Amino acid sequence: DLPKGGRNIYVIRDPKDVVVSFYNFMIGWYLEPGSVSFETFVNDQFCVGSRSGRYWEHVLSWWPTRGRDDCLLVAYEDLKETPRAQVMRVAEFIGLDASDETIDIATRQSGFEFMKAHEHQFDDHLVAQTRDEICGIPPGGASSKLGSGGVRPQLTSELNAKLDEIWTGTIGSELGFADYSALRGSLNTAS
Repeated sequence: DLPKGGRNIYVIRDPKDVVVSFYNFMIGWYLEPGSVSFETFVNDQFCVGSRSGRYWEHVLSWWPTRGRDDCLLVAYEDLKETPRAQVMRVAEFIGLDASDETIDIATRQSGFEFMKAHEHQFDDHLVAQTRDEICGIPPGGASSKLGSGGVRPQLTSELNAKLDEIWTGTIGSELGFADYSALRGSLNTAS
Protein backbone atom coordinates (compact mmCIF):
# COMPACT_ATOMS: atom_id res chain seq x y z
CA ASP A 1 0.00 0.00 0.00
CA LEU A 2 2.92 2.35 -0.57
CA PRO A 3 2.35 5.48 -2.64
CA LYS A 4 3.25 5.17 -6.31
CA GLY A 5 7.03 5.01 -6.69
CA GLY A 6 7.58 3.65 -3.17
CA ARG A 7 10.18 0.95 -2.58
CA ASN A 8 10.21 -2.02 -0.18
CA ILE A 9 13.31 -3.52 1.36
CA TYR A 10 12.48 -6.74 3.17
CA VAL A 11 15.13 -8.27 5.40
CA ILE A 12 14.88 -11.99 6.11
CA ARG A 13 16.78 -13.67 8.93
CA ASP A 14 17.24 -17.15 10.30
CA PRO A 15 14.19 -17.74 12.53
CA LYS A 16 16.42 -19.23 15.22
CA ASP A 17 18.23 -15.91 15.44
CA VAL A 18 15.01 -13.94 15.05
CA VAL A 19 13.48 -15.56 18.13
CA VAL A 20 16.51 -14.70 20.28
CA SER A 21 16.52 -11.11 19.02
CA PHE A 22 12.74 -10.83 19.47
CA TYR A 23 12.95 -12.13 23.04
CA ASN A 24 15.72 -9.69 23.92
CA PHE A 25 13.70 -6.86 22.38
CA MET A 26 10.53 -7.78 24.26
CA ILE A 27 12.29 -7.92 27.63
CA GLY A 28 12.15 -4.38 28.92
CA TRP A 29 9.62 -3.30 26.30
CA TYR A 30 6.61 -5.46 26.98
CA LEU A 31 7.88 -8.03 29.42
CA GLU A 32 9.42 -7.38 32.80
CA PRO A 33 12.94 -8.86 32.96
CA GLY A 34 12.79 -12.32 34.53
CA SER A 35 9.01 -12.61 34.22
CA VAL A 36 8.95 -14.92 31.18
CA SER A 37 11.49 -17.61 30.47
CA PHE A 38 13.03 -17.89 27.03
CA GLU A 39 11.49 -21.35 26.55
CA THR A 40 8.03 -20.07 27.45
CA PHE A 41 8.45 -17.13 25.09
CA VAL A 42 9.50 -19.38 22.20
CA ASN A 43 6.61 -21.80 22.77
CA ASP A 44 3.84 -19.37 23.70
CA GLN A 45 4.72 -16.30 21.64
CA PHE A 46 7.07 -16.99 18.75
CA CYS A 47 5.70 -20.35 17.64
CA VAL A 48 2.09 -19.26 18.09
CA GLY A 49 2.49 -15.73 16.74
CA SER A 50 1.51 -12.25 17.79
CA ARG A 51 -1.00 -9.75 16.45
CA SER A 52 1.46 -9.34 13.60
CA GLY A 53 1.29 -13.05 12.77
CA ARG A 54 4.06 -15.64 12.67
CA TYR A 55 7.54 -15.33 11.22
CA TRP A 56 7.12 -18.11 8.68
CA GLU A 57 3.91 -16.80 7.13
CA HIS A 58 5.43 -13.33 7.03
CA VAL A 59 8.38 -14.63 5.00
CA LEU A 60 5.99 -16.56 2.74
CA SER A 61 3.96 -13.41 2.13
CA TRP A 62 7.04 -11.49 0.94
CA TRP A 63 8.80 -14.26 -0.99
CA PRO A 64 6.75 -13.78 -4.19
CA THR A 65 7.76 -10.10 -4.32
CA ARG A 66 11.48 -10.84 -4.77
CA GLY A 67 11.31 -10.40 -8.53
CA ARG A 68 9.38 -7.14 -8.49
CA ASP A 69 11.09 -3.87 -9.37
CA ASP A 70 9.78 -2.21 -6.20
CA CYS A 71 10.96 -4.94 -3.79
CA LEU A 72 14.42 -5.95 -2.65
CA LEU A 73 14.77 -9.00 -0.41
CA VAL A 74 18.00 -9.09 1.57
CA ALA A 75 19.31 -11.62 4.07
CA TYR A 76 20.27 -10.12 7.43
CA GLU A 77 23.38 -12.31 7.49
CA ASP A 78 24.50 -10.79 4.17
CA LEU A 79 24.14 -7.32 5.65
CA LYS A 80 26.55 -8.38 8.38
CA GLU A 81 28.95 -10.41 6.22
CA THR A 82 29.22 -8.11 3.19
CA PRO A 83 27.96 -4.72 4.38
CA ARG A 84 29.55 -2.59 1.65
CA ALA A 85 28.20 -4.81 -1.13
CA GLN A 86 24.73 -4.67 0.43
CA VAL A 87 24.84 -0.87 0.78
CA MET A 88 25.74 -0.74 -2.91
CA ARG A 89 22.76 -3.02 -3.71
CA VAL A 90 20.42 -0.75 -1.77
CA ALA A 91 21.82 2.37 -3.44
CA GLU A 92 21.29 0.81 -6.86
CA PHE A 93 17.82 -0.38 -5.88
CA ILE A 94 16.69 3.12 -4.86
CA GLY A 95 18.30 4.67 -7.95
CA LEU A 96 21.07 6.47 -6.11
CA ASP A 97 24.21 7.09 -8.12
CA ALA A 98 26.41 7.12 -5.05
CA SER A 99 30.09 7.90 -4.94
CA ASP A 100 32.55 5.56 -3.24
CA GLU A 101 32.78 8.09 -0.42
CA THR A 102 29.01 8.06 0.10
CA ILE A 103 28.95 4.24 0.05
CA ASP A 104 31.77 4.19 2.60
CA ILE A 105 29.93 6.60 4.89
CA ALA A 106 26.67 4.67 4.64
CA THR A 107 28.49 1.40 5.29
CA ARG A 108 30.25 2.79 8.35
CA GLN A 109 27.15 4.48 9.75
CA SER A 110 25.01 1.37 9.33
CA GLY A 111 27.51 -0.79 11.20
CA PHE A 112 27.04 -2.02 14.75
CA GLU A 113 29.97 -0.02 16.19
CA PHE A 114 28.64 3.30 14.86
CA MET A 115 25.09 2.52 15.86
CA LYS A 116 26.16 1.45 19.35
CA ALA A 117 28.22 4.63 19.75
CA HIS A 118 25.15 6.67 18.72
CA GLU A 119 22.56 4.35 20.25
CA HIS A 120 20.13 7.07 21.27
CA GLN A 121 19.63 7.91 17.57
CA PHE A 122 18.50 4.34 16.87
CA ASP A 123 16.27 3.61 19.84
CA ASP A 124 12.61 4.28 20.39
CA HIS A 125 13.04 6.47 23.46
CA LEU A 126 10.19 8.79 22.47
CA VAL A 127 7.82 5.87 22.02
CA ALA A 128 9.04 4.34 25.29
CA GLN A 129 8.55 7.60 27.19
CA THR A 130 4.98 7.95 25.95
CA ARG A 131 4.19 4.27 26.55
CA ASP A 132 5.70 4.33 30.03
CA GLU A 133 3.67 7.37 31.05
CA ILE A 134 0.40 5.95 29.72
CA CYS A 135 1.02 2.51 31.22
CA GLY A 136 2.33 3.81 34.53
CA ILE A 137 5.76 2.25 34.00
CA PRO A 138 8.60 3.97 35.88
CA PRO A 139 10.75 6.09 33.54
CA GLY A 140 14.26 5.11 32.51
CA GLY A 141 13.71 1.67 31.00
CA ALA A 142 15.74 0.45 28.06
CA SER A 143 14.47 1.17 24.58
CA SER A 144 17.40 0.02 22.47
CA LYS A 145 16.99 -2.24 19.49
CA LEU A 146 20.72 -2.89 19.42
CA GLY A 147 22.04 -6.03 21.01
CA SER A 148 24.30 -5.82 23.99
CA GLY A 149 26.73 -8.51 22.91
CA GLY A 150 26.06 -10.20 26.24
CA VAL A 151 24.91 -13.71 27.03
CA ARG A 152 22.14 -14.76 24.69
CA PRO A 153 19.45 -17.31 25.45
CA GLN A 154 20.10 -20.68 23.87
CA LEU A 155 17.67 -22.87 22.00
CA THR A 156 17.39 -26.31 23.53
CA SER A 157 17.38 -29.34 21.27
CA GLU A 158 13.61 -29.54 21.82
CA LEU A 159 13.09 -25.91 20.76
CA ASN A 160 15.39 -26.40 17.75
CA ALA A 161 13.35 -29.44 16.72
CA LYS A 162 10.09 -27.53 17.15
CA LEU A 163 11.30 -24.63 15.00
CA ASP A 164 12.56 -27.08 12.37
CA GLU A 165 9.16 -28.80 12.35
CA ILE A 166 7.35 -25.48 11.85
CA TRP A 167 9.78 -24.58 9.05
CA THR A 168 9.13 -27.92 7.33
CA GLY A 169 5.36 -27.50 7.61
CA THR A 170 5.32 -23.94 6.29
CA ILE A 171 8.24 -22.67 4.23
CA GLY A 172 9.50 -26.16 3.47
CA SER A 173 6.16 -27.37 2.16
CA GLU A 174 5.33 -24.12 0.33
CA LEU A 175 8.70 -23.28 -1.20
CA GLY A 176 10.63 -26.54 -0.99
CA PHE A 177 13.54 -25.21 1.07
CA ALA A 178 14.75 -27.72 3.66
CA ASP A 179 16.03 -24.97 5.96
CA TYR A 180 16.88 -21.29 6.19
CA SER A 181 20.30 -21.80 4.67
CA ALA A 182 18.72 -23.21 1.50
CA LEU A 183 16.27 -20.30 1.28
CA ARG A 184 19.06 -17.77 1.78
CA GLY A 185 21.17 -19.48 -0.89
CA SER A 186 18.28 -19.32 -3.33
CA LEU A 187 17.70 -15.65 -2.55
CA ASN A 188 21.36 -14.88 -3.23
CA THR A 189 21.35 -16.88 -6.45
CA ALA A 190 18.29 -14.98 -7.67
CA SER A 191 19.73 -11.56 -6.79
